[in-house]
Amino acid sequence: MAAAQAEQYLAYLRAQRTYVTLLERYNPGMGMDEEERVRLTARRVGLDLPVEYSGDEEGKGEGVPGRK
Repeated sequence: MAAAQAEQYLAYLRAQRTYVTLLERYNPGMGMDEEERVRLTARRVGLDLPVEYSGDEEGKGEGVPGRK
């Protein structure tokens, strides 16, 4: 009886490993934060996200054409 349970447990562990591998393969954005996932989705269809205005001295002019 214990050998059969051990085999079932090993089969379960193998199936879980396969499941996680397939989940990661077909859902590549799972480990990313939402902002990165949105950026990559936009890039996939040929778009770039606009630069957000930061309001600090270093960020002045970002995203405004003709300013550097």
